[in-house]
Amino acid sequence: MGATTQKELMDGLMEAVVVTLTERQHVPFNTACRVGQAFADRMSFVWANGVIRIPKGIAYNTLKRNKALFDDFDGNNHAYLGRKYGISIQRVYTIVKEMRQAYVDSLQVDMFNDKSVVNPQDVSDFIAADLLVLADIMDHCSVCIRERLTVNKEQADVLGEEVANYMSAHWHGQFAYVRSGKQETVDDQGDLFGAG
Repeated sequence: MGATTQKELMDGLMEAVVVTLTERQHVPFNTACRVGQAFADRMSFVWANGVIRIPKGIAYNTLKRNKALFDDFDGNNHAYLGRKYGISIQRVYTIVKEMRQAYVDSLQVDMFNDKSVVNPQDVSDFIAADLLVLADIMDHCSVCIRERLTVNKEQADVLGEEVANYMSAHWHGQFAYVRSGKQETVDDQGDLFGAG
């Protein structure tokens, strides 16, 4: 994981919109840039005064399934969950392990291989926060696309999901403090932890 500035994060959102719209919808570059800028401005407002972390390289629908699986997991129901979600028992083990590990990694604990017990509710809340970030990207991007292009809701929702998945694939693990709903220049951003 790495800290980035608000401006860099918003530029990443713009990039995701431009790439998605130009490659999937063949929207002219300048039009895609206008949609991307409107989206970045909107997200600066939505995420104002919060630390936003982009989930690590996982698609929204996969993360949603993994959260449901993790919430259903009781320690002894691997076979049942495999059948329920249409995956192998080994994949159930892997998903549970990955979800726990992502949570532990987010804490940056590992001081000499810390073996602390991980609270399942904390992991579930962590995954829910990841889903919320991706859902914010999807939903607000869809609205910006519908407001600026002649696209129906279903198409805009698909494009919004692609933008969220792009962010997860290309900006995974990045986090930034978003100030007061406006983009800050690199010089004005200050220290993430308030020291500057």
